[in-house]
Amino acid sequence: MSPLDPALSRMIEPLRELAIGAILDALAHELEADADVDPEPELRDAAGVVVRSGPLNLPRRGDLAVTRDGRTLVRRIESGPPPVGKSLVAQHSDGFEAEILPFRWDAAEMTVFAKQEQPNWEPLRRWYLEWFQSRYSEVAPDLYGAVHSLDGPRRVAGSWAFTVDFGSAPAACVIDLISAMAKSGAERMRINYA
Repeated sequence: MSPLDPALSRMIEPLRELAIGAILDALAHELEADADVDPEPELRDAAGVVVRSGPLNLPRRGDLAVTRDGRTLVRRIESGPPPVGKSLVAQHSDGFEAEILPFRWDAAEMTVFAKQEQPNWEPLRRWYLEWFQSRYSEVAPDLYGAVHSLDGPRRVAGSWAFTVDFGSAPAACVIDLISAMAKSGAERMRINYA
């Protein structure tokens, strides 16, 4: 990555804080209402097996699993629209460019542009599986520090589209995402709010 890393971190940390704040507020509300709450649960089927979905066969997390009266509901918490701000372009050492606009931490739209028919999605898949793992207590005392979902790819007018829920992962996960996409063979990417 380029010397823009500190600028990228300064840009995306407030977006993360909005999402984390929304999850922690919902967690506190549910606890005050005497619910049992499990933060950031992995989605599992009735047999307890982790559910995998999409073209990349990835697991998912919810924001909160709330149990009341013997019923458990997995909730997704929305952080609201991002603040208005400027975009920036992060340049990877091999020339790969990532344009970052204000986005929702819990529903970022990622567009990947490539000359070839399809980039190699394996670096992206590895990035996701690495950041899906819990970093409990390294990032926030009540949350796991993990990404929640990656939906896609979907072919859209000469590009590939994804939706990313960065969950409670730290800002560094976006920098790692850019590095993973640079290894995919794509030319450039954009992250924004749809």
